[in-house]
Amino acid sequence: RGKKEVSNIMKTKLKMWDIGNNLGKNRICWGCKKENETETHIVRCKKVTEIMEEKGIGKDLNNNDFIERTRFFDKFIKIRETELMKIKENNYY
Repeated sequence: RGKKEVSNIMKTKLKMWDIGNNLGKNRICWGCKKENETETHIVRCKKVTEIMEEKGIGKDLNNNDFIERTRFFDKFIKIRETELMKIKENNYY
């Protein structure tokens, strides 16, 4: 495994992803805009699931496989940042 993948696996195990209240942030889910953004909510949120599936990313996280969970959250954060940038751009124009 590469250093980046091992680093991301550790983020998953230590719950250090830039999600919700982690890293001093306080976020609401960008998918449903109703619930606090937590790892549990992200996995269960129907709107997040829709958006992720539109991007070709499914989820099978029921077995607590850290590698699969790591890949999902890594992709989730990248997509979330892209979607938030689109929202900001649309609000400025």
